[in-house]
Amino acid sequence: MHDYTSRNTAFYTPLSSLGGRLPEIQVERLLIAKSIPDLEVPIDHSGTPHETRSLVKRIVKSLLPEGLYVFKSVGLYDAVIVLGGTVELQNSLALDFNRSVPDDSPLFVAKDLLEDYWDEAIDKGSQEVFAVHDWAVVKGNDQFGIVMDVSPGVEASVVTLEIDGERKRYQSTVLEKIAGDPKDPKTWIRNIPCGPDGVTNIFTWAKLNHALSDTLYSYAATRTVFRPYQFLPALKMLNSERGRLLVADEVGLGKTIEAGLIWAELDQRHDLKRVLIVAPAALSVKWKLELRRRFMRDVQIWKLRDLDVFLDKFEESPDARCAAIISLETLRTGRDQQRRLHELSVGFDLVIFDEAHAIRNRGKRGYQLGELLGDLAEYLVFLSATPLNLGKEDFFNLMHLLEPDLYRDKEIFLEQIEPNKHLNDTARQFMANNVEAARSAFEGISGLAYGKTMVARPGYRELSRILAAEEKPDAETKSRVRELCLALNTTGTTFTRTRKREVPDRQAEREPIEVLVEWTPEEREFYEVVHEHFYEKAISSGKPPSFIMQMPLRQTCSSIPVMQAKLRREGLSDLIDVGTYAETEDLPELADESYPAGDINEQDTLSSRIGSLVVTKDSKLAALLAELKKLDVGGSKQALVFTFFRGTVEYLGQQLSRSFRVGMLHGGIKPEDRELIIQDFREGRLDIVVANQVGSEGLDFQFCNVLVNYDLPWNPMQVEQRIGRLDRFGQQNEKIFILNMKVPDTIESDIFLRLYNRIDLFRQSVGDLEPILRDAMDEMPVDLYNPALSEQQKAAQVEAQAAAIANEQRNRERLENEANLLIAGHLEIQGLTADGPSNGKYIGEGELAALVGGVVARFGGQLMELSGTAGFYYLTGSDDLARNVAKLNSSEVGTSFGAGLAQRLRDKEKLVVTFNSMRLQNSGLEDSEIISSRHPLVRLAVELETRITLLNRRFGRCSLKLEGFQGRYLAEVDLADSAGVAPRRELWVTAIDLETGERCDRVESALMEAVAAGRLEEAYSESVSIPSELRSLDRVVHARHAYEQKLRSEDNAALVRARRQSELQLNKRKIERFTRAVEEGTGLEGVNRAMLLKAQAETAKIEEKYDQAQQLNLNLQPVALVYIQVD
Repeated sequence: MHDYTSRNTAFYTPLSSLGGRLPEIQVERLLIAKSIPDLEVPIDHSGTPHETRSLVKRIVKSLLPEGLYVFKSVGLYDAVIVLGGTVELQNSLALDFNRSVPDDSPLFVAKDLLEDYWDEAIDKGSQEVFAVHDWAVVKGNDQFGIVMDVSPGVEASVVTLEIDGERKRYQSTVLEKIAGDPKDPKTWIRNIPCGPDGVTNIFTWAKLNHALSDTLYSYAATRTVFRPYQFLPALKMLNSERGRLLVADEVGLGKTIEAGLIWAELDQRHDLKRVLIVAPAALSVKWKLELRRRFMRDVQIWKLRDLDVFLDKFEESPDARCAAIISLETLRTGRDQQRRLHELSVGFDLVIFDEAHAIRNRGKRGYQLGELLGDLAEYLVFLSATPLNLGKEDFFNLMHLLEPDLYRDKEIFLEQIEPNKHLNDTARQFMANNVEAARSAFEGISGLAYGKTMVARPGYRELSRILAAEEKPDAETKSRVRELCLALNTTGTTFTRTRKREVPDRQAEREPIEVLVEWTPEEREFYEVVHEHFYEKAISSGKPPSFIMQMPLRQTCSSIPVMQAKLRREGLSDLIDVGTYAETEDLPELADESYPAGDINEQDTLSSRIGSLVVTKDSKLAALLAELKKLDVGGSKQALVFTFFRGTVEYLGQQLSRSFRVGMLHGGIKPEDRELIIQDFREGRLDIVVANQVGSEGLDFQFCNVLVNYDLPWNPMQVEQRIGRLDRFGQQNEKIFILNMKVPDTIESDIFLRLYNRIDLFRQSVGDLEPILRDAMDEMPVDLYNPALSEQQKAAQVEAQAAAIANEQRNRERLENEANLLIAGHLEIQGLTADGPSNGKYIGEGELAALVGGVVARFGGQLMELSGTAGFYYLTGSDDLARNVAKLNSSEVGTSFGAGLAQRLRDKEKLVVTFNSMRLQNSGLEDSEIISSRHPLVRLAVELETRITLLNRRFGRCSLKLEGFQGRYLAEVDLADSAGVAPRRELWVTAIDLETGERCDRVESALMEAVAAGRLEEAYSESVSIPSELRSLDRVVHARHAYEQKLRSEDNAALVRARRQSELQLNKRKIERFTRAVEEGTGLEGVNRAMLLKAQAETAKIEEKYDQAQQLNLNLQPVALVYIQVD
């Protein structure tokens, strides 16, 4: 007999060698081909094939030898039985159709016969006779039910089926009898078990066909480097009650990627027709580029007119789709568009607010915009790096915007989050082995207003038991304590924060280099003339020197050639007017005031004094060129050069182009040109990019490791943002060189460079210091800009500011530790490790490759692994495959080829594909097609697998390796649905040891992991009494179900009590307020009395609402049975 698991794909067996029955393989289609009608089939073929058809053709007599022909595609088999043909062959045949096969081979001819004549063959099922209580499936739509009645018809009997509780009548010719209830495990075990490929496909189908809340669909499916913490917001969102989340990760951790992953995970579970991203104008292009480059999503950047066009479309059809970015500044001014959004009730499936702290102020337009879009959004995400530093009022405002029903009152909100400090202290002390201190912190919870409801939760009781134990905690116990503290956290479902120090990642070393610029006497004199003139101007006019002097001196210090040209072109008045220095963001508040610029004689005086100076050399540019050459920029390195002024950007672009390939970025560059410059720089076609702050906002250049501060901003956070373009997670170099151009005896060098060095700004990330630095610079005395200060006075001012910043940093750190809303160390839980998910709850490349390989082969295509390149494949299509892909809804979604995928398949183009995006890095195959769970070929495979799995392939057999375990196990796979405050849908695996009947959770997780990784193996043939063992498994499944039902019901009840308490407390305050107003007689007794009655009636409504919410139901739907051999 053949080994049908070998690499061969086509097999021939003489009928005389079959022993009267088909082999034990899962036959999908069986064609019985006869030369004359009355030939009897000499083998038993009942029950095994999914669909059997009969063909009578005279040509069979001379076409093929009698025998059984079997054709394999991943996990499935088609078969042809030839009767009345030529004499059967003496020997069996086995060939691999993926290699060259002669056209006249019987196997090749039999395959053609099957494909050419299948549609015209007679369906054997049409001749079946049905009886009451039989099970039948409706051909074509795969609905199945139990036969309730059979009555005579004209050409066929009329069969009444009960399908999902409804009775429907069918002609018997459109029905096919099936052996028992397809949903009953007792039916499944009557079939021949499928092998490891079949088991894998069952799991993959279950994960892809249901919106599971604990499974990652976007892992290894995007062009991002896997970082566990970036999946935490997505996991939070999937398990949130109402789809609201504030992501507060520190600067530089990739909140854009986190938002993209949330989008990807939600998109797998729901059809997101309308997605809107509201971001600062300067970040719009970054969002567009990131979403296209990393997530293969084409998103429009909207102006108000584009929003109007969409609203017109929505008014015509509520199915109108969009994926768009609009700036907060633009949308805030669109009063008419906001009105139409409200009137049309435009439902957005997902709204993302970047820099959400900008909308925190109640009564302002931004806040009102947040309320509007919050009401319209099914899912709402706020991104902000600094919510904890905004102050209690502002932070509450953000949380109220996010969850107005949950966080209604600031005082109540502060009470709600009070237990979190104790939970954080508990976790922190326990991690440090200070168990007694952990117990003390934990005991403080029960006395708090919202701690009393927490005490009733099962997690609290488990945490109490762990803390009461005397043993020294081990790593597993510590992990469990962290997990429990996070689960009990009162903002755990709506808030997530990761700090850089919690993320284990190799960071590049920052190496600051001061590039000393020695001005020529002419350059120094030029600066002094400008300095002296504007100082005298400030004194004579009685205006602050910080205003009058700052812009002319900064431009002069930045580039004397640019200042000379500016003076000639624009004159004295424009030199003082800060409005002419476009794209500035770090000016003191005084810059908003308006002062007279002086008369024409003053301009003539300055012009004549400067005009007599001959400045022939640019010493600063020369120093930069020498340093770039020393660092081998243009050879082994690329450089990003920053300057504050657009004029300096253009000047440096022209000058550096003489020696390097240079691009420029500033606010005047068109978005489409900007994209090309960024792409050229990323792909190595540019050596240097010269940019100002606005031109480079939000860009990531981890491949570059030389940064030049050609001049210094007067805002330290802009220095941090400049460095942050390079010093990000994923930086490919061990060291980042930060060149600071230093011109002695200037304000930049004497004050700001000194201060930045003092707070170590160039050596370490200070993203978390943003609010501190912002406040410090705002409060910096205006005298600090005064050139009349002595050197000693300047140094004292710098030291005072540095000390104040350090002290404030310590205070903020203490406050965050006390009021932190998340648990330190939370990255170590959730089933995520540095190498990926550790629990099998993701869509793995192995299972996707098996699924897609099956559908490609079934429709005549081919998927072949590239030799010597693990994880990459050649995919070749066919007309049949292209036709089926084109039939899919939104067939252009999820593929980099868009609508062109079907044509490439039809043209049989050899496509390089991978099922794991992480293999792309440094592979030389970076342009390969990523096949993820959203890909059209995967969706087509799921449609096909639905029919196969639902009807006749729910029982499988496999083996796996698990260190420390050996034996035989039986597992039931169930879809577990639970309602309540936080609805969940999960895939459960419950396995028992067939020797002891005991549950083995390690085998359960090992099975999930092996499926995702594609590591299941064939089980050796062995008889096992599955029906008797099924009863033991049933008992274990029922026990697990009952335990989880009790646990989740108790937890849900405690959460409901907390919600009830919050609403009743708020309503009680209303009652007290209106009662006092009525008693005091304020002149509005009628209104106050009506409001009092309304508040009193609201109490009963709140009680009724939460009485209903207290009920939680957990139901299980069996998916499959798996017999497992563990070696």
